[in-house]
Amino acid sequence: MTGHQRTNWLSVALSLTFVATPVLAQAAGSDFRIHKAYDSFPEAPDYQFNKYPRLPARPSAPTKWLRLEMDFDSEPAWADHVEVRWYIQVEVERKPVVFTASVLHSNVKRNPAGQRHITAVFMRPRTVDRYLRNERGIKKIAVQIFVNGKLEDTWPRDGKDRWWEATTPVNGFLVDVTQTPFYDAEGDRYEEVSNAK
Repeated sequence: MTGHQRTNWLSVALSLTFVATPVLAQAAGSDFRIHKAYDSFPEAPDYQFNKYPRLPARPSAPTKWLRLEMDFDSEPAWADHVEVRWYIQVEVERKPVVFTASVLHSNVKRNPAGQRHITAVFMRPRTVDRYLRNERGIKKIAVQIFVNGKLEDTWPRDGKDRWWEATTPVNGFLVDVTQTPFYDAEGDRYEEVSNAK
C-alpha cells in the first residue's frame, strides 16, 4: 500500500467515525434503548358474554382504533418510574397538529434473551375518524423514554429534526391500554401501567 493510499484510507475511516459519533452518543451509557415504533388500525375485540352479549355498534359509528406500539430493551434487573412520552403529527386541513401522551410503567424487568418490552398508546375511533381517516394521515411519530426523570433514549435517532418541540402538543386524545377494550384481551402483552405520577 502506498503512502497516498494509506492517507486516503485513514481519511475515510476518520470521516466514518465522526459521522457515526452523534448517532451512538445518545445510547452510550443508557440502560434503556428504543428499538422501533410502529402503528396499526385494529378493530376493537368483539367480546361475547353468555348473559350480556355485546351490543352492535351504530351503523355510522367508526370502529378502527389507532394503536401506536414501541418496543425497547432495558439493562437493570428491575426499574420503576419508566415514563414513555409519545408524539404523533397529523395533518388537518393542511395544518399540522401534534398529539401527545405520557405512560408511566413500573415493575419493568430486564429483558429475557431475544425478547423486548412493549408499550403502547391508542386513539379512539371517533378521533381517528376526525383527524386521520387512514394510515396516510400520520405524518410523523416520535417517542422518548425517561427513567426517574432522566432522558434515556429518543426515537427516531437522527437528532436533528425535533419537530414536536416546534409546536404546542395537544394532550388527552391518546390513551394507554388500560382505557381501551384491548386491555382484557391483550393487557399482558404490554408493560405494567402505573397510576402513580
